Amino acid sequence: MARNVIVVGDPTSSGGTVVTGTPFTDIDGHAVARIGDQATCPKHQGTFPIATGDPTVIIDSQPAARHGDKLACGCSLLSARQLRVFLDEGGVGGAAGTLFGTPPGMEQAETPVAPAAFSDTPADPADQVEPTPAAVTLRIGVFFDGTNNNAANTALGEQCRASTGEALGQDVEEQAAIAAHCKPYMARDGSSYDNGMTNVARLYELYQDSVAQDPYGDAREYPLRVYVDGIGTTAGEPDSVVSQGLGGGKSGVLSRVEDVFRQLLPKQVDGLLAKFPDLQVRAVEFDVFGFSRGAAAARHFVHEVNRKGHGPLGQALLGNVRYAPGFEFVAGVQVGFVGLFDSVAAIGSLADGLDVRDHRQGGVRTALPAGSAREVVHLTARDERRANFLLTSVSPPYRDIALPGVHSDIGGGYHRDHEGPLLLSKPVGFDEPHAGLVPGQVPDNARIERSRAHVLAMAEADRWREQLGLGETEVRVDAWHLWQTRRRAGSSSTQPDRVLRIYAAVVLERALDWRYQLIPLRLMHKLAKEAGVPLKPIPDDPVFMLPATLGSIADKLIAGKSLNESEEALLRRKYLHQSAHWNFALGQRLGPGPVSLDLVYVSRPDPSGRRGILPNQ
Repeated sequence: MARNVIVVGDPTSSGGTVVTGTPFTDIDGHAVARIGDQATCPKHQGTFPIATGDPTVIIDSQPAARHGDKLACGCSLLSARQLRVFLDEGGVGGAAGTLFGTPPGMEQAETPVAPAAFSDTPADPADQVEPTPAAVTLRIGVFFDGTNNNAANTALGEQCRASTGEALGQDVEEQAAIAAHCKPYMARDGSSYDNGMTNVARLYELYQDSVAQDPYGDAREYPLRVYVDGIGTTAGEPDSVVSQGLGGGKSGVLSRVEDVFRQLLPKQVDGLLAKFPDLQVRAVEFDVFGFSRGAAAARHFVHEVNRKGHGPLGQALLGNVRYAPGFEFVAGVQVGFVGLFDSVAAIGSLADGLDVRDHRQGGVRTALPAGSAREVVHLTARDERRANFLLTSVSPPYRDIALPGVHSDIGGGYHRDHEGPLLLSKPVGFDEPHAGLVPGQVPDNARIERSRAHVLAMAEADRWREQLGLGETEVRVDAWHLWQTRRRAGSSSTQPDRVLRIYAAVVLERALDWRYQLIPLRLMHKLAKEAGVPLKPIPDDPVFMLPATLGSIADKLIAGKSLNESEEALLRRKYLHQSAHWNFALGQRLGPGPVSLDLVYVSRPDPSGRRGILPNQ
């Protein structure tokens, strides 16, 4: 039985109407509808693209829609007219097919219309120019990097720092060319140009890509990859202090997710279809990875994908995609694997007093309810305790896997072989007697070491040395003094006094190996591979290699086993960082008004000594 062509005005199974078609081909004045054209759907309360059509009947570069074909919402198209394709006497080898009811003088479709889909008589195999393309699964890996992390900027930063040395063999012209490309902001300490690669960026490099390399053999799965700049960063541009501090703005969490749907994903899909124009898509599956606020963005992205035709995904996947017969947007799109490194949303705004610790996430949907994905893996930082780095759990229904280390020990980004100087204790100061000193005179070391602040700091330093297994050269006490002029409390004199005030704090500065972060990378890689994620093997490359002393520890952690005390001590002494500290963050303002404690000591530890955890909601 022939299937009728769908035109504008035809109904849908839910009581909707086809509203758009090609402006170049019509039947009795009704534009012919094709894949990508739109129809209303009262059942699903929206307008949805036509998702299926006949790949052998191409009208104006798209497959024609027929009676029974599907919208992206899953509802069917219904033909209200008896409009069929007939052949002139010449058949395929002669004149092209004409559409019954076509007004005299109307030109044929740009691409000759094949009769097979509309004729009761099977076509002669000899008339078929080529077989129907194989239907494939489009598997798309989306990688959201962390706050202040940007793979392109990391590479630029390394290039700019290296360009100053003659040891690279560069002549004067080469060095000048690189220097002209390197902007002053690319040399700033603590910027995205100053950071190392994260595990999200490494996994992106390992994810297979059908645009870069042809799939093997008669593959039925075509992988693509999409890298998303970290929150607060843009490749080649200055970092955004507002987005880094509060998670919003033009390079904030929501904007980064929007970038994927509007620009990054369509660009990659178009690149694939340009290389393989005959592909038919039978299913779309996403693997989603994220670190830090990038993990929050990944979770919001999963939420949007699972909205199917109600979200932004429908438009992102339209383009030139040809869907296989029977494709349904609702059933044909799913999230496969979600790999998260230490989810931290930390969204603040002027409306909530720049508070990144409350439960208000500014529209970011971090909840991962049951059924959000086939599998969710969340590696968390067991030793993270910064007040502003609350963890957003995935439990229940999924499991948080706690590993030794702090935030970037898990997600990556460290690349230096030293740490510090960091203030491990909040600087404290007390008034001290100054008998024998002339106001303004520098007190000697003996007086400073007897001061109350120094004594307290020394006791704190001893605790840190014992905890980290370090000596006095790595954990020291720094002290300083200040002469103040003020009226002494309770004094009857109206004349101000000169007061000596001595401050002290514990300081950490040591050699440290950054490569522990490659253990969480290996664990995530293993679990993702077991879930079917198309990742290449971790290469035998120095930047991916673990030091020999971490071999047995890596084996235990990847196997889910506990470490013994000597192994834990080794990690504390040589590999794990201290992210919570009392270093000042001055000179950067996120908004009007006074600077709060949160903004001055952005990395301060939580007063409880434990990390705050937000529920999976």
